[in-house]
Order: sequence, then structure tokens, then C-alpha cells
Amino acid sequence: MTTLLTLVFGLHALAADPFASEATIQEDGTVVGHVVVPNPAADVRKLLDDTEGTLLTIEQDTIGIVSDGASPCEHVHRTTKGVWHPLIFESQRCESEAGWSEKLTKSEHMKNFSSSWTVADHAEGTLVTYTIVTELNLPVPQALVRRNLRKSAQKMLDQLATMLPKRGKE
Repeated sequence: MTTLLTLVFGLHALAADPFASEATIQEDGTVVGHVVVPNPAADVRKLLDDTEGTLLTIEQDTIGIVSDGASPCEHVHRTTKGVWHPLIFESQRCESEAGWSEKLTKSEHMKNFSSSWTVADHAEGTLVTYTIVTELNLPVPQALVRRNLRKSAQKMLDQLATMLPKRGKE
């Protein structure tokens, strides 16, 4: 129920300024961020399709991609800055009707990692939602991990919005 209320109030906040990003930490530790951009969904999808270009820029990770071209999924090798030292992990990133999802396949540093990007039509353009769950195998307080994820999610959504062609609100 709290998660639903958080989502409703979060979307209400977006209605006040539809082009402001927001990220919250849910009761279960999932970080959910939203931004409405004045662009059609096709523009957003095109940017998010480019794993190495766009995601490298907005997530600021070092990314290596392996794709056979036949599968809708990519094998992603990442090195991310982490809190105290770089975290290295591998995941599988798959396209879906609503966007993309990514799940951990290998890591010494993480117990769990999953994320998703969803793109949906909105009265003001396109609603972009980024969701991430991360649990580390390191002696780092999970509350600190989640706070950093929340800040990063909001920053990534803001960065994504700046990469889109300028439209609508100027």
C-alpha cells in the first residue's frame, strides 16, 4: 500500500512540474525514478536503445557489450565507481514492449542487481521510469547504497532529458 501511495504522490508531484525528475526509495529498498520529457516515446527509445553510447553517458559506467544480433538481449560487462572502490559485474539487458530490463548474471561484489527502463505515453510527452535494486556482498550499509542509488537515478534521468532533442517547454 505504501509503495502505491508513494507512486501516486510521486506522479502527483510530476504533475506540478511535469519536466522535473524525482526518485524515491520504496519500502522494499527498490529505487524508482520518474521524469516526463516533452518528446515522443520514439525519441526516448532511440536513446535508450544505444546501450554503449547513451547508458555509458548517463550511468557513467565503463560498459562492454556482447550481442549476437539474433537475440533480443545483450550481455553487458560493467565497471561502476561504487562507494569506495569500483564494482565489476555482468548482466543481461533485454528489450521488452515497455522498455528494457537488466538482471545480474555474475559478480563478486553484488548479491543482487536488477534494473529497468520503461517508456510510456504521457499527456505532456513521455513518462520515463527507471527502477533499480542493488544488494552488495560488501560491508556497506544498505541504507547508504540505496541513498546513493536514489541520487544516481535522479541524476541519470536528468541527464537523459538533456540528451533528447529540445521540444515543448522552452
